[in-house]
Amino acid sequence: MERELFERMIDSFYIDRDPEGIKTDFGKTLLVGGSQEYPGAIAIAATLCLSSGCGFISLTVPDSIFGLTFSRIAPTIVRERIPFKDDSFVLDEERTPLLNAYSTILFGNGIAMTGDNLVFLRKLVQAYEGFLVLDATALSLLAMDPSLLERRNPKLQILLTPHLGEARRLFHCESLGRDPKAYAEQATRFSEKHGVLILLKSTRSLLVDGKTIHKADQIPTATLGKAGSGDGLAGFLAGLLSYGRKDYPTKDVILFGDFLFHEAARLSAKKRTAGLASVLDLPLAIQALVLKRKEEKETGR
Repeated sequence: MERELFERMIDSFYIDRDPEGIKTDFGKTLLVGGSQEYPGAIAIAATLCLSSGCGFISLTVPDSIFGLTFSRIAPTIVRERIPFKDDSFVLDEERTPLLNAYSTILFGNGIAMTGDNLVFLRKLVQAYEGFLVLDATALSLLAMDPSLLERRNPKLQILLTPHLGEARRLFHCESLGRDPKAYAEQATRFSEKHGVLILLKSTRSLLVDGKTIHKADQIPTATLGKAGSGDGLAGFLAGLLSYGRKDYPTKDVILFGDFLFHEAARLSAKKRTAGLASVLDLPLAIQALVLKRKEEKETGR
């Protein structure tokens, strides 16, 4: 993205905040995920969500992994209780109203591939009125029944964040390439048909909005070629979208988040090498990039 816009959004999101603002002014995000098989994925998403600058973050996980997951995240992230059965979430009428207290919800990271979670997803898209980010296993569930998007709440906005393997399953695509351009045609058809945004996550990501394709123009880094990177990006974007859309178009918030995430990964690679750096290094790298921008503003460079 253009450097001027990138710097202006860093200023807006991180530096020039209203000194009289309260936590809810900067968004409320709910993260729903985790299972006994993948207890760490949602913790990674929550950790990067915290680096987004979101004002209030809640997390719901099955009781079986509550202790493990919450021992790995910041104490400022609070627990939200959504009923579950085994490793599947259950959305009942009593809990449905709480969803709309959140400006964004992220669903899918580390969840089990079960019929009950598919039912939860159906109910979620019918009840929720905010901005929904679907990642990881939620995309595999969606691939089983894309028609559930046709019965969604009319106020709901949706971002899908598939890596290219997930894109193959979701779009029933035969391409095996590593260039997201090879998936753009199928993603465009899916986006236009179902009215969703799609971020094709890769070394160079593409954002698909109906017939329009946007490039984030990142410089690739092997830092992100490791497990957990996609979970981190989904959490980071969910946090940014919870408050950033008040001041910038949705597409710009997504492209900014993806670009900053990649820039932080490149900085981590410079400091630790791409082989040693991982998504867990990105919070400090994001901080370093923001502080560098703050210093540039103060010194007029």
